Amino acid sequence: MLAPALAQFQRGHPRVECYVRAGSHQRMVELLRDGVVELGLIAWPYIDPLSVELTPLLKLSEPVVLAVQARHPLAQQHSVTQ
Repeated sequence: MLAPALAQFQRGHPRVECYVRAGSHQRMVELLRDGVVELGLIAWPYIDPLSVELTPLLKLSEPVVLAVQARHPLAQQHSVTQ
């Protein structure tokens, strides 16, 4: 999701320097809060007293996939319910 969008952005804005960092959710929030990164993709709402320092700019809705190894017993199910 990020790579094509970043590549397109860089083509249109060649003088803007972009660095990509990956890490755990908690680490990304810390990097945002500390000003190490200026923009981040995180799950929202983020339940943390210090998250009030973060402002959501865009909320994405993507399907979440539950995956198992092919040999797992649930892999033979047509659907999984709670």
